[in-house]
Amino acid sequence: IIVLSETYNERYEFTKAEEVLAGALQRFANSDQLARLYKLKGEVLYNQGDIIGAMPVLEKALGLANRIPDESSREQFLATMYQTLATTHMAFGNMNESFENFLKAIDFAESRSDSLMLTLLYNNLGGAYEDVKEYEKSQYYLEKSMEMARSINSKVNESGAILNLANVSREQGKYTDALAYYDQAAVLWEELRPNAPPAIIIHNKGATLSRMGRFKEAEDLLFRSLEMSESIQLPQGIYFNHLELSRLYENAGQLEKSVFHIEQALPLARGSGSLSTLTAALQQAQKVYESAGRYQKAYNTLVEDKALTDSLKTIEKEKELSELKSTFEISRQQEINELLEEKQAQQERQIRVQNFLIGAAILIILLIAALLIMARKTTREKQELLEELRDRKDELEQLNQAKDRVFAIVSHDLRSPLTSVQGVLELVKDEILKGDELKQLVQ
Repeated sequence: IIVLSETYNERYEFTKAEEVLAGALQRFANSDQLARLYKLKGEVLYNQGDIIGAMPVLEKALGLANRIPDESSREQFLATMYQTLATTHMAFGNMNESFENFLKAIDFAESRSDSLMLTLLYNNLGGAYEDVKEYEKSQYYLEKSMEMARSINSKVNESGAILNLANVSREQGKYTDALAYYDQAAVLWEELRPNAPPAIIIHNKGATLSRMGRFKEAEDLLFRSLEMSESIQLPQGIYFNHLELSRLYENAGQLEKSVFHIEQALPLARGSGSLSTLTAALQQAQKVYESAGRYQKAYNTLVEDKALTDSLKTIEKEKELSELKSTFEISRQQEINELLEEKQAQQERQIRVQNFLIGAAILIILLIAALLIMARKTTREKQELLEELRDRKDELEQLNQAKDRVFAIVSHDLRSPLTSVQGVLELVKDEILKGDELKQLVQ
């Protein structure tokens, strides 16, 4: 469905693309690819000139990007979204937002070395610089885009870069160079889109010839481009061709024709949603009405243009105020961040001190535990020694008691014999026993 819608969009078959996308959005309302469908819808609306309708659709697509599950695919989608938003903001005339989105997309493409995306981004960025009349920067990025497109053999992007280089040359007054670039772009267009009319190339070539004063050739080309744009219902093409025809006829002195074409362009400009487009149409209308003597219409367009200019100034002032507010908020946030960082540093220092104290306490506890263990070990050893001494004492006491028993037994058993011996010895001593009596007693 996505490929089919892209094909219809590239072929300017916008009605078919819208039908396919309308059915897909209902059918796949809960799909993780919903963001891609809304992006395509926004691009189709943009290509039809409905910039006002395109912007909220594209913003919705951006908001749905988080549904894309794969991170790499999601980042790739966001980069293409930034590119599309940049182009849409540029059409609105919001150049600051346009450049911001371009830079986001370029940062992504450069980080991934995505040559194809960079080619397209450089091309669009060159177009953006052309719109703000910074032609040197515009030419630099467009030439870079063209060279890169050729290096990767991308004829589609090469054609786009050459077409934009032609526009830059025309705006610088280099009309011959511009026509040569348009011819190169036309050749590539024919190779790539043999069945699609090159309305934009024919229009730009006609606008260049008109500036060169070659009104007849320019008129033929602009009407051809207008017919092509009407046949494919391309509002942007219809608007730009009527605007350029009005300028051509004004320069040629055919004011009624000029008035007719600017009056065809004005409603399209008002409905485009592009402030720059409407401003260009109003300024051309004022000039033509004044030249044709239609002063009331000239005055009315001047009032409308002034109101638009005032609104643009108001928008610019609001942007400036918003930027100042943002700057103030950023400064305030920086101060808050600095305070938070300082507080965090203090907390980190406190934590380091606490960790040191905790470490010291743990070390002291370990030392005390070691001392207690050693003391307990010493006590246990002393207890064991006392137990051993008690055992030795008990053994000695038992030995002493045994000795006493032995001595008691010995003294009891030896007392009678010794008494007898002592009596005999006393008889011998007193010479009571003699010779044979003593011998007989011993025997």
